[in-house]
Amino acid sequence: MTSRIRLSPVFALLATLAASVGLGACGQREAAVVESAAAPAEAREIAWFAGSVEEAFAEAQAAERPVFLFWGAAWCPYCQQLKSSVFTRRDFIEKSRLFVSVYLDGDEPGAQKWGEKLKVSGYPTVLILRPDGTELMRVAGGMDVERYTELLDLALAGTRPVADILAGLAASESPLSADDCRRLAFHGFSLETEPVADDTQRAAQLDLAATRCPATSQVERDRLLVQAATLALSAEGAAIREGKPASARTVALVTDVIDLLGDSARAVAVADTLFVLDDRFFVAARRTGLLSDDTLRQRWFDVMDRAAADPRYSESDQFFALTSKLQGAKALGALTPALASDARAKVDAALARKHDAYTRASVVNSLLYVMDALDDQDRVYAIAEQEMQTAATPYYLMLDLASIDEKRGRVDAALGWFERAYRESKGPATRFQWGTSYVASLIRMRPQDEARIRDTTLAVLAELDGPDRLYQRTNARIERLERELAKWNADGSKKAAIAAVQARMQQLCSQIPDAESEAKATCAGFL
Repeated sequence: MTSRIRLSPVFALLATLAASVGLGACGQREAAVVESAAAPAEAREIAWFAGSVEEAFAEAQAAERPVFLFWGAAWCPYCQQLKSSVFTRRDFIEKSRLFVSVYLDGDEPGAQKWGEKLKVSGYPTVLILRPDGTELMRVAGGMDVERYTELLDLALAGTRPVADILAGLAASESPLSADDCRRLAFHGFSLETEPVADDTQRAAQLDLAATRCPATSQVERDRLLVQAATLALSAEGAAIREGKPASARTVALVTDVIDLLGDSARAVAVADTLFVLDDRFFVAARRTGLLSDDTLRQRWFDVMDRAAADPRYSESDQFFALTSKLQGAKALGALTPALASDARAKVDAALARKHDAYTRASVVNSLLYVMDALDDQDRVYAIAEQEMQTAATPYYLMLDLASIDEKRGRVDAALGWFERAYRESKGPATRFQWGTSYVASLIRMRPQDEARIRDTTLAVLAELDGPDRLYQRTNARIERLERELAKWNADGSKKAAIAAVQARMQQLCSQIPDAESEAKATCAGFL
């Protein structure tokens, strides 16, 4: 589903927390929990700070408390997953009161500028920061929900920032402490907008960290191992798929993961890191010759079946385990009719259950991935169309419908969904994101309609007419829009339309403060 918005590894590693907010009006601070009758009155919700982010840091300095910052958006199903499975927990709510807790919706005034300052982009991201703004860690999602409270304890202990721990790995051969090991193991590296190393280098760092962890830190060692293997496979993925041999380091990491799968209890404890392994892992694993395909399949199925039934994981993550099982079956040529039928039955049962609004958004999103793994686009379409009727942010699901219609050559229907998704989206950053998707769809499917593309682009750019909007996620979308328009005008035949777009962009660029000269110059260079 090319239009689906999914985080890269580490919302289940997993991006993109990374993977990996807010139902209701965009730009409004809200209680990010569903009330539970089991919780006492004083602990039903996280006490989100009511003022600005600047005021939150001032409060943190005055109170000498760290900052817990949750960055998200109204349409983000992974944000809803955190709300329903973590932010409702009494232990987490109580622990959060030792922090200044900030919920920053990406559509709030100034949010994208703060996103750039804090180097966050993907929704959701959770940051733990010192009162002076020093980042202690950004938390990976999709894991055992009880781990989140433990990580707040870790932040309160005042141990070293992740950047310092990584620097120390290269500078010393000393073993890591249990706290440092945990901090690395649960850090959302793929959520970093400015990674300090490429995939190969980061894989080497995490592999080294795993060897330096105490023997008692088994979960942390295993998490680091799988993340290192994932990054190594990502770096060599194209070559592996072409039949070229993997490097010795990658083979060693894949071998360690194969061994881990042989211990299902250990593997299930870090299942969220395993969810992101794809066909490259299975190609590399088969080439080691360590296991027969049947044994490899049995190990993979056993771990994913156990994870899919493990109450430590949210319902949404349990369905990601089912998706991973199906993807492994496809990679190993073992996707049988019985397996597909069982998966469909589980999806039907989940759709029939009643959920609170937060949980429903998250679960439905994960169910769509199950059906996508089965290549059942008819069912994806039917689920999205049905759920759209009651969803708080139906425009998110419209992208699924648009993508499927486009793949099937139903151009008018596809463009209709892209346009409707844009028209119904809320909040400036979100509307610009959906708007640029609409413009790109017009360029793909109606490139000859110059007037419509010009007018739509101008309307979408108008979403940026306001202070502090030309930052972070929005800038990434501007770059993508620029590439699409440049490709559309590759032969120079759309000069008039491009000139109109350039003129409008220059008006927007003038809103950037003169003190931000580099950003202003970059903006002025649009097209």
